[in-house]
Amino acid sequence: MTALKSVEHQGVRLLESPFKMQRDECLEQILLHPSVEELLRNFAAGKQKAGNHPGSSGKVGIGVFLSAYIRLYMGTGDDRLREKGLKLYNAWMACVQEDSACLDCDAYEYGMLMEGLMDVAEYLDIPEAKTYMRLLTEHAVRNLNPEDYRSEKAKAEGGSAVLSGILYRAYEMAGDKVFRELAEKWADPDLPREKESTLRHARSYVEELLSLAISSRVKRNPHELRTVRSEYETVLESNTYITGGYGPAETLLRFDTGYLGDALLSTWHPRFKDGRGTLNRNYAGRLAIRSDAHGNCEINGCTLAVLKLSNELMEITGDPKYGVWVERLLINGLLAQPGLTADGKTRIHADYFADGALKTRERRQLGYLGESLVWQRSTGAFVQNIAELTGLIAYSDERGISVSQMISSEISVQHKEQSVRIRLESGFPNRSEVRFTFHLDAPVFLRFRVRIPDWADGLNTVFLNGEAQSIECQPNYWMTMERMFEDGDQVLLGMPRRLRFVPVDSQHPNLVALRYGPEVLTCNEMTVLVGDAECPEKWIQPVPDCPNEFETLPGHAGMDDSAVRRFSPYWKVGEMTWYFMYHELYRDRDDLCRNYTADK
Repeated sequence: MTALKSVEHQGVRLLESPFKMQRDECLEQILLHPSVEELLRNFAAGKQKAGNHPGSSGKVGIGVFLSAYIRLYMGTGDDRLREKGLKLYNAWMACVQEDSACLDCDAYEYGMLMEGLMDVAEYLDIPEAKTYMRLLTEHAVRNLNPEDYRSEKAKAEGGSAVLSGILYRAYEMAGDKVFRELAEKWADPDLPREKESTLRHARSYVEELLSLAISSRVKRNPHELRTVRSEYETVLESNTYITGGYGPAETLLRFDTGYLGDALLSTWHPRFKDGRGTLNRNYAGRLAIRSDAHGNCEINGCTLAVLKLSNELMEITGDPKYGVWVERLLINGLLAQPGLTADGKTRIHADYFADGALKTRERRQLGYLGESLVWQRSTGAFVQNIAELTGLIAYSDERGISVSQMISSEISVQHKEQSVRIRLESGFPNRSEVRFTFHLDAPVFLRFRVRIPDWADGLNTVFLNGEAQSIECQPNYWMTMERMFEDGDQVLLGMPRRLRFVPVDSQHPNLVALRYGPEVLTCNEMTVLVGDAECPEKWIQPVPDCPNEFETLPGHAGMDDSAVRRFSPYWKVGEMTWYFMYHELYRDRDDLCRNYTADK
């Protein structure tokens, strides 16, 4: 039940780009910190300490960082990462051998440790790790009860959402039926949720869909696959911001699109003059006052969940549309992140508030009993997102190669017992022209496909060795070229960009963000915009000598005839710099006066 197979980490080598620069900086950082001793600090005693919950550096941190080290090693070939991963694995084994209480886990910790051990067994080819997978699982069977995680509160808060999918993968890898039996016990029988049960923890719900997608593949269950695909569309089309981020205050409301816009507005906005909007129910069902400290997206974990789910669906179905959400979050959920600090901090929540936001690595949420949350799951998730990057660029099947993400890289595969190497050169995300150069030992017949992004709805062009080709290039479809390729062949794909305003949701049609091709643009000042939403290029012009930066013409920023506003890519905004992503947009000044100033 697999249409495509990811070329995966060892088959993709990143070339110079902003993504490679970010990865190289992260790699050097995690080789220095955290140390294995830091990751084991809350773990070595073999008991749950006060404050050691899924946000801290206990068993969750060990599993997440173990996977991150190993997958980054596979994508880079840097032996230092392999050595650090092995050191962490051996230190964990020593703890277990010394005290079996080190096997005590909740469902979330168990799942993260299993993922780490699977990567040790699969990518480092250490069969002994399967023995510890079985040992950890036998302990979990005795001590974890799926029914304890099936209350409405437990479902809302997540924690076990991804577990059945991890266990199905363990069964596929190890062939041990105990993993499949346990996967079926932990599978959620209630997906999709009924309409009344709309409160969900955002990341956890996407992880539940991932588990169901893996189940559909293992059991060859088309009903489960239809459910996943339907729910995926619901979340992507109705519950995400222009960045691809989802879940204000980590809450997902699948059947209420208006909450997306409401979550961006100040609590003193005229829309809330009756008091509505200052209180809401969070994913645990409790009344809560909106707090900017909880943000509009749990950015690292939410990005990782989407990358894994989209990759699974791409492999199962071969449908290029599953590259759309990946592209948005690779730019806005990964490249836009400021990275790690030496003491284990990363940006936890991304903000898109209409009254402005900052990129900061200060969490602004007190840990359990005052615990300092360092080297936590979210930090590891950021590193995992970087590691996952190389596995999302290209896919293969018996007919050829399909490229999904336009990130500069070199792709190497075996096709019909012949080595095929394709050099992908682009300025992504800065530019939209992509060049593919084939390096072959001998001519080979294959199908070469490239995903045309959803934003590329202009006059797309394809050239083969300098000659224009009459090939279909529609958004969300594959550009397909099937022929005998020779060494040195070049394919040039051009995809013109345009400015486009995108409303946050149907209930806030004039609360919009500006996009240029795949890039989200942010403004340098808070503003109200005045102009034609359908033709922004008439009143928003490129800034000379500043690629992908734009400026309004005078008279299009509120009532001031002389005011102009400047836009630049969100992913380039630095830490602790104010940016404004969503703006109120009015057709003309009369429209502005009627709908804005009267309320004020």
